[in-house]
Amino acid sequence: MAREDKRPCLPIMEESPSDKSGVPVHKALEGETTNAKNAVPALTLKDPSGNFIYGKANADGEQVISLESDDVARLYDYGEDEDGDAAAYVDLATVVGQLAKVYRNFGVIASCFRDAMFRIVHIDDVGGTPTETILTEFFTGNGAPSIAWQLENITFDTTGGTGTQNFVLRGKNLNAASSLQGTLSLDEVQ
Repeated sequence: MAREDKRPCLPIMEESPSDKSGVPVHKALEGETTNAKNAVPALTLKDPSGNFIYGKANADGEQVISLESDDVARLYDYGEDEDGDAAAYVDLATVVGQLAKVYRNFGVIASCFRDAMFRIVHIDDVGGTPTETILTEFFTGNGAPSIAWQLENITFDTTGGTGTQNFVLRGKNLNAASSLQGTLSLDEVQ
């Protein structure tokens, strides 16, 4: 009768058949498929294609969990018109963009103790022949001196633009002079 020596199995990986022969732990690297791998997890995740990927951590070492499919750069600027005499639109906050990028998740905080009108404007080719596109307008006034909005429905693509791309929060007083303040934020898809 022939001898059937079986190699010993590590306790962490044992096959379920009745012979309990065991299986080795396989090496698994980022980017490899998860099919037919007996791998010990190393804080890896699975991408939509079924391949291993490593999780991301932020600067504090915390695991990053996002519902967004793309990496984004979160950009913002704050500004104010302290004089309180903006009868015409003044630029309060400016975010400098890039060509051939998509911008989304615009956010705005705007304040004025008197009636004021604000708008978010995209300016194509700032240093050359500028072309302006108004993305949205809104008001503050009696009872609502501050507005904070996350404008998730606005997406803007700078593909086809020329020169410097700016996104600007502008404001003006309507019926009485009062200082204006504002913050503009947006995500640049990387």
